[in-house]
Amino acid sequence: MRVFAFWMFLFLTTFIFAQEPLRVGVILPLTGFNDFLGERCRKAIQMSLEDLPKEKRERLKLFWEDDRAVLKDSVLAANRLCDLEKVDVLVSWGAGTLRVIAPVAKRHDIIHINASVARNFADGQNNFSFWGRPENGAKLVVNKLKAEGKKRISVLYAETDPSIRHTKAFTEEANKQGLEVIEEQKFIPGERDFRITLLRLDEKKPDAMFVFAWLPEIEIILRQMKQTGIKTPITSIEGLNFVQDRSLIEGVWYATGTSPTAEFQTRYEEKYKIGGDFCESEFYDIIQLLAEIKDQFPNKKPSRTEIAEALKKIKDRPSASGQITVDPSGEILVTSQVITIKEGKAIRSSD
Repeated sequence: MRVFAFWMFLFLTTFIFAQEPLRVGVILPLTGFNDFLGERCRKAIQMSLEDLPKEKRERLKLFWEDDRAVLKDSVLAANRLCDLEKVDVLVSWGAGTLRVIAPVAKRHDIIHINASVARNFADGQNNFSFWGRPENGAKLVVNKLKAEGKKRISVLYAETDPSIRHTKAFTEEANKQGLEVIEEQKFIPGERDFRITLLRLDEKKPDAMFVFAWLPEIEIILRQMKQTGIKTPITSIEGLNFVQDRSLIEGVWYATGTSPTAEFQTRYEEKYKIGGDFCESEFYDIIQLLAEIKDQFPNKKPSRTEIAEALKKIKDRPSASGQITVDPSGEILVTSQVITIKEGKAIRSSD
């Protein structure tokens, strides 16, 4: 009788635990200057869930938090999700967010997947970054500038973590390939008048201007370039992804560390009537990857170590973001690409 009771207890425990879904906490800027991005990524997650078979969808339970892209709110949201909802995985966006949530994920010993370029905070154990490497985007930009015969470049960038990373990668690659960075200006986020700075940069008569800024500064810079009559071509890595008024960058090309497939972009646009050409595909893929990993453990909920090891086995996997490979360091790598804004749409160089 005792043996029967033991096996019945073991069966019921395994069954109940196996049925327990993977608890996923999603932290996005759903309000504030970057609310457009948070909403588009939220839609990508919803689309990914809808694409899963019902039984796989039910193995994931999502909890949502809005951090407004404010780092103190990101930390508060992460702690709430860990302490109150007991999540197994955190999903977030932004380099600064990865930096401040990485210690939270370690303290609670859970997985954190972040869509950003801040790879030095990825560790392959708790924290994973999902983006193309800055130096890959820098090579694309420098190669194209050289192909267009441009040799003298001015630089304007925000003093933020990802901006500094991308700008450093660009200037190092430019120097390596013989381009001359003739003037470099930086600013603290919150600046609203760039006209004197822009005129100072332009008076050196550069062949092109490299600009990296977030909203709202990026659109202010673009409008003030027009107001001051500056005709110098501009380019960037990532920064122009944030421009909502694409008439400001019609015909402009730049590099990005995200590479959603044409198929994903078409499906996303047909479903939501907006473009899916920034990092939406990465959030779609994160849900798909977590569902696949949970599927590998049908009789239990995977541990933090098991999820991390399953992620690091991914090599050249087709996805909505193109081919992805997970480096042992915790980088989820995608191919950088050059895109050009044509009639308000982001057209990849391969299209």
